Amino acid sequence: FVVGILLACTLIKKHLGSIPASFFILVSGLSASCCEYNLEIRMYSLVFLFVFLCTFCAFRIMKDGTKISHFVLMTLFGILAAYTHYYGLAVCGLIIFFAGLFNFVSTKNKKAFLGWFLSTMIYVVVYIPWLFVLHFQIQAELGNSWMVEPDSLDRILDFITGGVRLRPIILSFIIIMSVIILVKES
Repeated sequence: FVVGILLACTLIKKHLGSIPASFFILVSGLSASCCEYNLEIRMYSLVFLFVFLCTFCAFRIMKDGTKISHFVLMTLFGILAAYTHYYGLAVCGLIIFFAGLFNFVSTKNKKAFLGWFLSTMIYVVVYIPWLFVLHFQIQAELGNSWMVEPDSLDRILDFITGGVRLRPIILSFIIIMSVIILVKES
């Protein structure tokens, strides 16, 4: 949680402004569900940190183009997220693939293609040794999972926004932030 606040006050504020930084702190650390998961021993908060860092590097790639360091860091944080939790494997795999593809399509640059291709291949190759463990764990959990499907959109929104009390605040903040961004962009 503390690292998230530091990232919000430095990286997010520097590159995106104060409003997104404040929103990041509000959603990632102060909602009831995040407070619960930040305090558990499970790797949820650590994988969230790695996914955020991977996403931030992907953002920098899409914004700045073909800096090798951004590709290296995006791949590194993606691999760390993948080995931390399966959620990180799926999300960072998609982020690496689509951020690199977007960068290549938008720039038509061979260096962008090489960075995207190498990042994707390194991400896949480094995770290959763990695929056997993943396969056996999936087989063991089939039909025996503790997870349940959410029964309504209301329950999903409660989880994401931190409950009924925070939902109006967060949804209002999202609407206000969206309007500010649209006004600023036009």
